[in-house]
Amino acid sequence: MRVNKLLTPISLIAGALFLGMSLAYSAEVILDDQGNPPPPLVANVPAIGRASYVFTDLGALPGGNFSLAAAINEAGHITGCSTSNTTTRAFSYFNGTMTDLGAFEANQASFGMAINLGDEVVGRGTFTSSVVKGLLATTAIAYSTNHFINLGNVSPNVLISSSTRSSTSSLRLLNSQALAINDTGVAVGNTDSIVTTLSGTTSTETTRNFAAKFARGGIALIQTPNQGIAYSSAATGINNSGDIIGWDSFSTGGAYPDGFFMASGSTATIISGPPNTYYLEPLAINDFDQITGNATSITISGNSILETLTSHAFLSNGASTGVDLGTLGGNESVGRSINNNGDVVGESTISNSTFITHGFIYTGGNMTDLNSLTLTGAAGYVITSANGTNSGGQIVGQATDPNGHGHAYLLTPTSEATPPSVNTPLADALKLKGQSITLTSDIVGSGPFTYKWFKNKVAMANQSNATLTLTNLQVGNTGNYSVTAANLVGDISDEMRLTVVIPPAISNPPVNTAVLVGKPVKLSVTATGTAPIAYQWQISTDGGNTFTNITNGGNVTGANLSTLSLGNSLQGMDGQQFQCIITNAGSSLTSEPVTLTVGAPPKFTAVPANLVEVVGQDATFSATVSGSPAPTFQWFKGKNALNGETNSTLSLTNVQAISADTYSVTATNVLGSATVKATLKIIAPASITKQPINVSVVSGKPAKFAVTAVGTAKLTYQWQMSTDGGTTWADIPKATTATYSISKTAALMDGQQFRCIVNNAAAAPATSNAATLTINSQ
Repeated sequence: MRVNKLLTPISLIAGALFLGMSLAYSAEVILDDQGNPPPPLVANVPAIGRASYVFTDLGALPGGNFSLAAAINEAGHITGCSTSNTTTRAFSYFNGTMTDLGAFEANQASFGMAINLGDEVVGRGTFTSSVVKGLLATTAIAYSTNHFINLGNVSPNVLISSSTRSSTSSLRLLNSQALAINDTGVAVGNTDSIVTTLSGTTSTETTRNFAAKFARGGIALIQTPNQGIAYSSAATGINNSGDIIGWDSFSTGGAYPDGFFMASGSTATIISGPPNTYYLEPLAINDFDQITGNATSITISGNSILETLTSHAFLSNGASTGVDLGTLGGNESVGRSINNNGDVVGESTISNSTFITHGFIYTGGNMTDLNSLTLTGAAGYVITSANGTNSGGQIVGQATDPNGHGHAYLLTPTSEATPPSVNTPLADALKLKGQSITLTSDIVGSGPFTYKWFKNKVAMANQSNATLTLTNLQVGNTGNYSVTAANLVGDISDEMRLTVVIPPAISNPPVNTAVLVGKPVKLSVTATGTAPIAYQWQISTDGGNTFTNITNGGNVTGANLSTLSLGNSLQGMDGQQFQCIITNAGSSLTSEPVTLTVGAPPKFTAVPANLVEVVGQDATFSATVSGSPAPTFQWFKGKNALNGETNSTLSLTNVQAISADTYSVTATNVLGSATVKATLKIIAPASITKQPINVSVVSGKPAKFAVTAVGTAKLTYQWQMSTDGGTTWADIPKATTATYSISKTAALMDGQQFRCIVNNAAAAPATSNAATLTINSQ
C-alpha cells in the first residue's frame, strides 16, 4: 500500500503501521451506554475547547534518546515505543514512570500501538523467524498481566479462498501486527503473507496483508468487502461495541484502498469519504461510531484522473459524506485518534514548501495547531504529531526537544485539572530485620504528579517516584515516612509509621533438669531481639503431645519471665516437659521442650564380693542399687571401662593370671553416681616340670630323689613310698621338700618305688611319676 508521508514519525519506530486516509459510511445514529447521541461534527462551542495544557516530556527508556507515545486510555495510561540501550521497546507510562515492556527475544524490538482501560497493550514485536531463516519477522503482541502474548498468525490456507488461488500457489507466513484494542480485550490488525505462484519453472512472490481480529480464543480473518480479489487489507480500529474499521485494496501493492466499516455481527461495507475522495484509510473510531483518518482527493482534467498529494484528515458520523478537516497550512493532514467528545487529534504539514508537521486538535469545528496553545512546561519543544486522545482531553504524541530528539509527550488540560488527593492512605507497617518493603502512594487527580519521599520530615535522596522500596531493613530504618505528590493545581501528603524489629532469638535455651524430691527447680532461657520481649512458660504432662500455659500461684513464680521457679518438686512431676514461648513485636518462637526429672541418686544396697579363682575357671561379680530414675551401670577393670559391661552383674569366663585386678562398678542417673570395688585373685595349681628318676646304688650307700614343680606359692611336697610295685602308697614322714634323701640303703629296699605329691591353695595336687630304687651287691 502507499505509505502517506505524514506517517514518517511513527514509521521511524514501528515500520509500516497501515495508517492512511479516512472514510464515511451510511449508518443509523449510535447512542452510548447511557443513551447519549454522538456530539455533532461541528459543535456550537468556542473554536478552541481547551486553550491551555500542562506539557510533560515522558523521556525515554534507559540508554535511549528517542520515544513516541502512540495511544492513551481513559485512565490516562500511555503506551508507545522508545529506544533503549540495545533496541526499540514498547513502554507503558503512568504517574511519571516509563516501564520497559520487554520483548519476545533478547535484543529484539517491540512496539506498543494501543492500550485499553485494562492496561492491555497491543502492537508488534520482532523475533528471528523460524519460517524463513535469516529474516527478521514480526508478530502481533498483547501485553497483559506483566508479560507479552504472541497473537501469532492464522493458517495460510484461509487467507484467500481457493477459488482465487491456483492449485500451484502456496503461502508462507511472515508478519502480523495488532493496531487497536477495545476495553473487552479484542484487538484488530493484520497478518502478512507471501503468495508464491508457480507457472512452469517460474515462481512469483507477492506480499499480501489480511485484516484480522485477535481475541483470547484465537485469530479470525475479517471478511472485507473486496476479500475475494483484494491484494491486501487491514483492520485499523475497534470500539467498545465491537464495531471495526479498516481498508482493503485490490490493486497491486495496495496503493488504492477502500475504507470499510463493519458493525459488530454484520458484514463489512465500503464507505465513501468527503467529496472528490478517490481512496481513503480510516484510522480511529470512537464509541459513537465517529471515524477519523485521511482521505486523498483527485483532480479530474478531461478524461484524465490525476492523483494529488492533498490527503486531508476527515471526520464522519454516518452521513453520506464526511467532513474534510483541512490542514494547518500545508496540503496534507491525517487524523490519528478521536475521543468520545468528538475531538480529533493528528498532524498536518504547516506549509506547501516544506514537509514540517505539527500536531493538531480539531474541536468546535476548527483545527488548531497544538504549538499555538498555552503549554506550561513546553519551552523549547515543538509538537510534531498527536497520536492519541482520551475523553478527559489528554493528548499524547511526539515532540522535538531542545536537543533535537524526538520525545513522547503528554498534554493535560489545565482547565480540567484537579488537585491530587489520597485514594488509599499509606498504612503503618511492622517489618523484621532483613526484610523488604515497598510503599506505594495511591494518589488520584490530574496527573502527572511529582513525588518526594521523606523520612522523619527529612527529604530522601533520589526518591521521586510513586513507590519507595526499602530492602534489607535494619532497626535504623524505623521512622515516619511521608510522600508529597504535587501537580500544577495542588499537592497532598500521606504519612505512615515503619517499625523495624529484630525477631527474638534464643541464645541460651532451657536444659533438661534433674532435682531431688522436695527441692526447688529453676528453668531459664536467654533471648535476644527488639525489646520488649514477652515470655510464656508452658507445661506438658502427656509426653509433649500437648502444652498448656503455666500461671503464677502456689509454688510457681516467673511464668511470664525468662526464669521459671517451682518452689518445691514432687515425685509426681517426674517426666513433665516444659517450653517457653518468646514474643516481641516482630514474631515469636518456642524453645525446644525440656524434661524435669524428680528422684534420688544411686545407692548400692548389695556390693560385689572379693573373689579368688583358679586359672580357667569363671568369676562373677554382682551388685544391687537403688535410685530414681533407674541408674545405669558401667564396670571397670582397674581404671579402664569394660566395653559393653553395663549391667548389674559382671561375668568373666576362663580366667587367667592376667585377669587378676581390682574391679569396680559405677551406677549413674541424672541426680548422681556411686561406685563400689572388689578384687579378683587368680591361683595357678601346682604342676610338675621335672620328674624324679630311677636310682641305682650299692647297698649301704645313700640315695636321693628330686622333683621340680611350679604353681602359685606356697607349694607343699609329700613324698610317698610303695613296696608292692606301685599298688599302694604311703606317706614318708617328714619327707616334705622337693628332694628326698636316704642316708644308707639296705638290700631289702631293692625295688621300692618313690613319688612326690605337690600341692597349693588351689587344692588341685600334682603327683609325680614313680621312680624305682635298685640295690646292687657290689
